Amino acid sequence: MTYPKPQQLPRGAAQAALNFLTRATWIEQRGGYHPLGTEAAGSGKVLGMVTAHKWDGTEVSFRATKDGKLAYWDGTNWTEVGSNLLSGAAASGETIYFSEYTSPAGSQLWLSSPSTDLIKIMVANPGSYVSQYNSAKNFKGNLKIIGASMYMWNYATGLATKAKAVLQRSYIDAQNYVTTTAEVLGSGDGATKTFAGTLAQVSGKKTCFAVSITAPTAAGTETFVDDYLGGLSSNAGGTGTINYATGAYSVTFNAAPSTGSNNVTATYQTEDSTNGGIADFTKSAPRQAAQGVAWIQTSGGDILGVEPYNGSIYVLHQRNAWVVTPSADDTTATNVIYRSNMALASERGSIATADGIYYVDVSNASRPYIAILTYNPIASQVLPIDLSSDLLDLSGFVFDKSFAIQALDFILFFCRTSDSTQNNRVLLYNFKLSSSKRRIFDLLDYFGSCASVLAGQVIAGDSVTNNVFKLFDGFDDDNGTINSYWIGNADDHGYTGLKKTKRLWLEGFIATNQSVDIYVQLDAGGFVKIGTIKGTGKYVDTGIIVTIGSLQVGVYPIGGPSSAPAGYHYLIEIKLNSALYKDFTIKLAPTAVGYFSCQMYANYDIRTHVEKLPTKYRA
Repeated sequence: MTYPKPQQLPRGAAQAALNFLTRATWIEQRGGYHPLGTEAAGSGKVLGMVTAHKWDGTEVSFRATKDGKLAYWDGTNWTEVGSNLLSGAAASGETIYFSEYTSPAGSQLWLSSPSTDLIKIMVANPGSYVSQYNSAKNFKGNLKIIGASMYMWNYATGLATKAKAVLQRSYIDAQNYVTTTAEVLGSGDGATKTFAGTLAQVSGKKTCFAVSITAPTAAGTETFVDDYLGGLSSNAGGTGTINYATGAYSVTFNAAPSTGSNNVTATYQTEDSTNGGIADFTKSAPRQAAQGVAWIQTSGGDILGVEPYNGSIYVLHQRNAWVVTPSADDTTATNVIYRSNMALASERGSIATADGIYYVDVSNASRPYIAILTYNPIASQVLPIDLSSDLLDLSGFVFDKSFAIQALDFILFFCRTSDSTQNNRVLLYNFKLSSSKRRIFDLLDYFGSCASVLAGQVIAGDSVTNNVFKLFDGFDDDNGTINSYWIGNADDHGYTGLKKTKRLWLEGFIATNQSVDIYVQLDAGGFVKIGTIKGTGKYVDTGIIVTIGSLQVGVYPIGGPSSAPAGYHYLIEIKLNSALYKDFTIKLAPTAVGYFSCQMYANYDIRTHVEKLPTKYRA
């Protein structure tokens, strides 16, 4: 996958590798993968997934699968939301778009596709949902919430076609909340402690928040206050719950409410997101500031990506890119072509980060490349930068189903090889270690149609089944070995003439059950195995346990949050006594399950000869 010749690469760089991660001063085999939950048999596909957040930051992951089910991860199992809620999208094979929104009305998750509903989930109650589709107010399609507005494209128009080159934006959330005061929930009888029911004003499109329930008791007034997490906290030791989507409540007073008529009451607020909220795309004539608005983008084909950056919205099409910049008062906006020589590869193939917008550019179909739109302080404008063309030949990869995600200091691009119908590779860009002079990419063989991050660990929706897998997890691929290798540069050791190497030194960390074959290639000959690093070898310092604390792709140590594996330092000398050569290439190939890294390899006792080419290259 590399463009430069092996001889042009710096020492320590790889001319080819699979399933190795490049670190600051070492390389290591990637982690494994395992199913998140019970693995389902049969074929399928995960159509979309997201990790949403409750009011206090607690994470809840959701997945949409090819069997039409929407489910959330409850920490142990995948629990279905509704019943075959996404059957329309599944039948059409559509991508499900998710987007989070947090406002005074609570933490929300929104999802939609052209053939399904527009759905709102209050994340504190992940098993409930509220349909928000109203043909007079909004749409069904691809969505992203940016700021306090929802953007939609590729949406159903009510006709047989979809609007694929029009970007719609909703109201800037007007927060039109309605307060209900002292709604009667019942009468105390001095004996009954538990009251349950449904708040009267939570119906249709409405959800509730800021709920409080109160009643006089023999011990004084007991009041339950909303914690915005689905709980109602009492000032007297009682317990309570509230479902923001349905209005269902249940409270158990510490002391039974006193006898009285209509003395158990609730005060709360409701939100109808289709009334001046992010699900309201309407506008008056003439349009007023903060109302819905549409931007028609007549060239470039379908809209594939919508990303915010530097105060504007960059709209990436099949054949070009547009940029929309609303005025500060939202009364006007520019809607112009940004670049004609840009082409996004796929839906969800771009991602906005603090550094800019990463994407795969396929404007030259025979030579795709990884790029970023980023602010250039010298030019005082946002410009595209090609990150990969001078390093990688990506012509053997197909990005029509590409998906981009940021995880810690990495951007992951899921893609496929030309002989595969589904994504079976990940291009990993390490933007933390990269610079304008040194860009670091690694190639992994994970499958995935979409991905998210849960508890610091990357989880990927499978591209060929309805399962979600934990990536960079442990050191086996679902009980199998990891197919990995690393091939270094063609190194002349700084001397262009012929030479011999007597010994080869390698140093790093290895698990006791791991075994790594070492190969050497001299000039353009074949690779020859010269030795093996074994985790049980005498050159391994097994008396000193070292916890591997370096990070893979996530915020937890290697192996995921539940493991702290031990590695052992090794320093091995392999007697080589090589033939004459000009260029020396090393290959590392792990063959078992377990951690492996290499921090150093060095040719030792190099014997130089005349400055001549090898015999086979002489005329």
